[in-house]
Formats: sequence, C-alpha cells, structure tokens
Amino acid sequence: MFELIFFTSSRIKMQNARHICRNYDITIRNFNEITSLANYKEPRLYNRRKLLEMSFQSALSQLKKSKLGAVKPFLIEDTSVDIHALSRKYNYEYPGLDVKYWMENANFIDIDLELDLLGNDRSVTVRSDLVLYLPEVREEPFYFVGKTEGSFTIKEYDFESNIIYPWLDNKTFNKWFVPVNVSTVLSMLPIEKADLYDFRKKAFEEMFKVLDRYKLLKEKSKITN
Repeated sequence: MFELIFFTSSRIKMQNARHICRNYDITIRNFNEITSLANYKEPRLYNRRKLLEMSFQSALSQLKKSKLGAVKPFLIEDTSVDIHALSRKYNYEYPGLDVKYWMENANFIDIDLELDLLGNDRSVTVRSDLVLYLPEVREEPFYFVGKTEGSFTIKEYDFESNIIYPWLDNKTFNKWFVPVNVSTVLSMLPIEKADLYDFRKKAFEEMFKVLDRYKLLKEKSKITN
C-alpha cells in the first residue's frame, strides 16, 4: 500500500482526493491526522509558480518538524479560476489563485451583469495544480496540471450540496461552473458525469503516470494475493 500525505485544511479536498484514488492501492492521509502540527502556510500571492514553491517549502518544513522526518511522500493542491472576460478587463487572471477568498463576497447577479456589459463572453477555465514530493525518487517536487473548460452559468440554481460527494456543493465555484457540452453546473451533475469534468482528477491522473513509472502504484484490480 502506497501512503501519501495530503497537506490541506479542506475536508472537501480530502474527500475529493480519496474518491479520485479509490481504484488504486493508495492511502491518502491528511497531515493533521498523524501530527498535531499545522498543515502549512499558504501564501496569498498572484504568481502561481511562486505560490506553489512557497507552499511546498512550508509543507516540507512542517514535515521535517514532525515525527515523520523528510522521507514521506506528500502533495499539495491549489485550485484557480480564470473567467476570461474579467481577466481581460483587469489584465490578470481573475479571480485566479484568489478564488477561495473571492467566493466569500462574490454574488451571481453582479458577475452576470458585468459579463453582460462586457459582451457576454462567459468562457471559464478551472485549473488544478498538484505538487508531489517523492523523496525516494528525487529531492525536487513534481508539478502536475489539470484543466476543465466551460462557462459561467446563465442562471443561478437553488440546490443542496451533495452529502456523499461534498465537492459538488453550493458554496464553491462549482455551483456556477458549466463544463463544455454540459447543460447544467458541475455541482448538480451525477457523480459518473462529474468525474469526467473533475479538474483535480485530471491533475491526479498525471500524477498516477509518474507513480506508475516508478512502480509505486497499482490498480486494485491488478493486485494479487
């Protein structure tokens, strides 16, 4: 069994990650599950590479302080959103890496009106960046990217968050994101279809290729006693 530590304070991300890894011989554990130390210091920056590098160094520092030392594989994940019309207006990726904080005050009516005034280009890219630390392979981290294209919904939906799959919720940007060739928002899709457009899943699939290359991961169906 391959064990991977996930540095995150988000219960939703943890459950999403475990769902994505469900067909593999892998255990995803939150850093907080096995140590009393804080996860890591996530800087609030607009430079993606710098944010990921600083987040990685903070997580590595916490790992070294723990009883685990620096020999455990771990990963961190960052989600960002690019609303293309607003990014052109503000001359930077918007809301970009700041989406978690932006969602605290954003409301559908204001965004809908702003997009309409800008010509109603509602195209959106949602991106997941994964950073994997694999000390038995190399000291430098691996970087993976997953992207899903779509649009900002033309109407706001009233629905309850999915209890079983909580990343399909009515709080995050998923409640407003309509993937390409889909007629409703990501959060309202049945899980079989939502999986096809899961931006995190796409990044994880790139990570699986690396783990497989180094013979660190097996599909459960291929495991024999």
